[in-house]
Amino acid sequence: MLIVVSLVLAVVATRFVENPLKQWAWPERSARRLAVVVVVCLGLVAVPVLGWAQADARRAAQIAAQADRNNPGAVALLPGFEYLGDTDAPTIPAADQVGEWPPAIGPECPGDWIRHYTVPSGCHVVREGAPDAPVVYAIGSSHVQHWIPTLERLADERDWTLITFPRPGCFFTAGHPNPDEQCPEWYESTRSFVEQRPPDILFTQATYDRNGENDEILMTGYEAETRYWTDRGITVVGIRDNPRWNRSQTQCALEAGIEAPECGRALADALGTPEGPGLALEDTIEGYGSMDMTQVICPDGYCPPPSATCGCTATRITSPMPTQGPP
Repeated sequence: MLIVVSLVLAVVATRFVENPLKQWAWPERSARRLAVVVVVCLGLVAVPVLGWAQADARRAAQIAAQADRNNPGAVALLPGFEYLGDTDAPTIPAADQVGEWPPAIGPECPGDWIRHYTVPSGCHVVREGAPDAPVVYAIGSSHVQHWIPTLERLADERDWTLITFPRPGCFFTAGHPNPDEQCPEWYESTRSFVEQRPPDILFTQATYDRNGENDEILMTGYEAETRYWTDRGITVVGIRDNPRWNRSQTQCALEAGIEAPECGRALADALGTPEGPGLALEDTIEGYGSMDMTQVICPDGYCPPPSATCGCTATRITSPMPTQGPP
């Protein structure tokens, strides 16, 4: 429909605006007249565009002013929360702007840290703690990057130094298939970084949801990778994967409504079992802890559309994490 309307407007503009201007002899009689016509044409375009932009800016300011009341965010997850905002309040950010709001991940790491990389490292210093503060690395794909804001909040509360290596599509294990041809080089370079500058805690993705039903697996090679680091005295925290989708659930919700059943899935049809396969490693690997956010992403056993891009601010970690000082 949009293409048809655009073609119709183009034909109308050509017939009633462009062609008459070409045939109008008056502007050609002097440079001044031609300049006047050009200025008028520019004004006819600029005035409505600027007016539209100003209207959008005013609307954005009004939405931001009501954000505390209409957009409570993660506060809505607290027990006893009662929403008192407008029933038709717009979301922040708008669904079509989600991709433009990536989480802030801090400044890039110093060049001498990453000079051995031949591909982009993704290394960022999210927070620097005290000289004796625990050092935490978060390494992996976008499904690790989702949790950087949560980790940053914990780092602020517990005084951690937080350094991240987000690399979409790449996994911090040698065995799991990587879709990007640069992933193996990124993995080897990042592994070398961790060996040269070992952290106190290593935060990685432990499981992988393969888009189908009830098909979550422990990432290939993850157990061996975890043992390699825990044998060196590093605490490893493995995050359970969040459900993956065969299509954009945000777009589905925009088209069919957020309550449309086809835009979400029952947890049993997504990840499958209530407890992920990474949890069992706690019984066999000393120094490993499993982190499972499924009850937050898929409350009451149902995974709604927003879970495809969830970056929540609550955590449930089954093994203890340090509160201050080295672990």
